[in-house]
Amino acid sequence: MLRIKHLSFMAVCLAGIFLIAGHSFAGAQTGVFANHAIQGPVTCEIIPDEVFINSFYHGGKLRVTGKSGPGDDIIVKISSPPVESSLKYMGKAAGLFWMKVGDMEFKPVSNVYMIYSTGKIDGITSPDERLKRWIGYDALRSQVEISSSKGPVDKDRWFNEFIKFKEKNRLYAIHEGSIVEDSQGGFSLDVDWPYQAPPGEYTLEALAVKGGAVYAKATQKLVIKSAGMVNLLSDLAFKSAAIYGLIAIVIAMLAGLLVGIIFKGGGGH
Repeated sequence: MLRIKHLSFMAVCLAGIFLIAGHSFAGAQTGVFANHAIQGPVTCEIIPDEVFINSFYHGGKLRVTGKSGPGDDIIVKISSPPVESSLKYMGKAAGLFWMKVGDMEFKPVSNVYMIYSTGKIDGITSPDERLKRWIGYDALRSQVEISSSKGPVDKDRWFNEFIKFKEKNRLYAIHEGSIVEDSQGGFSLDVDWPYQAPPGEYTLEALAVKGGAVYAKATQKLVIKSAGMVNLLSDLAFKSAAIYGLIAIVIAMLAGLLVGIIFKGGGGH
């Protein structure tokens, strides 16, 4: 009789444990969906989300699609993490020769920064929202600090030069009105990814805007990787500099021999 009572007590305890676990699991699931809801009714997808740099790489084509509320404006931002960027600037030495005259530091700035939107950014977002979300060059200007090895600098002048340099290398761009929407709240965007963008992990943010404010956001990751011979040479350059240098010398010698054979053959006809 005692054994039966003992087993009954154990059964009640196990049932209680399962009930508590069940409630905990349900609570965890509810929390997940609640967090998802906070993100708001906007989704995005980027295809492909991995781009491989090989010997024939010359940039790529990306397709961004998503859904939001009908009538929303959309801003898509693709950027790398903010870092400190160092640039060298040129000047005339003794008023005669152009040469490097100093170093300039910009921080925090992204190496790659691209903005796409359904309309003019200053028309669909408030100034405060642009500052908060780092949307547009003026927002970046307000955040950046610029220092020079030559002393105090004209911030506006050199920030503008920095933007020109980045745009020339296709690493910075603002494309207003480039996102296409449909009547069901869907949107799409074609991105010409520049070959100048280095390998790394980039963040894509799709921002849903209503009444001048961002009310929902979705994020995706874009990964740019070296592959094949490019990856092998990159690894050698960082991990085995001596071997990399030897290979570079051999390639240069072979190229020289090939050029010599071609010109020798041409001179004999």
